[in-house]
Amino acid sequence: MASSGSDSGEPRGAKDEFPVPVKLSSFLDERLILYGMKARTKREAIEELSSIVAEMEPELDKGGIVKSVLARERDCTTAMGRGCAFPHGKLAGLDRVIVALGRCEAGIDFDALDGKPVNLIVLFVTGKVISLEYLAALAAFASLSRDPKKLSAILSAKTAREIMKAADELDVTFHG
Repeated sequence: MASSGSDSGEPRGAKDEFPVPVKLSSFLDERLILYGMKARTKREAIEELSSIVAEMEPELDKGGIVKSVLARERDCTTAMGRGCAFPHGKLAGLDRVIVALGRCEAGIDFDALDGKPVNLIVLFVTGKVISLEYLAALAAFASLSRDPKKLSAILSAKTAREIMKAADELDVTFHG
C-alpha cells in the first residue's frame, strides 16, 4: 500500500517549513517610512501615516483609511506594548497589503496595554478579505516588537533610509 504521508506517519503538508525567517524590508517601501512624525495623538498619527499612503496610492482615500483604522481602534487598541502599535484598516477593493511605518521620538499615547507611549507605529492597510500576505506582515512586525535587540535597531535609526537599512538587515521569525 502506498504511503500518503511522511515516515513519521504525518500526512504530507502537515509539517510546514515554519518558523519562517523573513526580512522586514520585504514588507516596506522607503517612501512609506516617516521618521520624525509630527503627531502628538493617536488620531493625528493615524492621519499622518494615512496621508503618506494616500499620496503613494492615489486610488485610496485618506479619509476612508482613517475611518477604517479608527473604527478598529475603537474596538480594541492595537498598541500591544513595548513602544509599538500596529493599527490596521480594511478597504473594499484593495487586493494587497500596504505597510507604512512611522517613528515618533517623543512618543504618543496610543492606549497601549502597558500604559507606555508608542514610538513605532506600523500602519497596515489591506482589503476586506484577510490575506496570507497581511498575516505574514503583521506576524513579522509583532515578532520584531518582542525582540528588544531587533526593536532597538529600528528605534535607533535616525532617517527613513536608516530604518529601511535596519529592516533589511533584520531577519524576524514568525510561526505560520
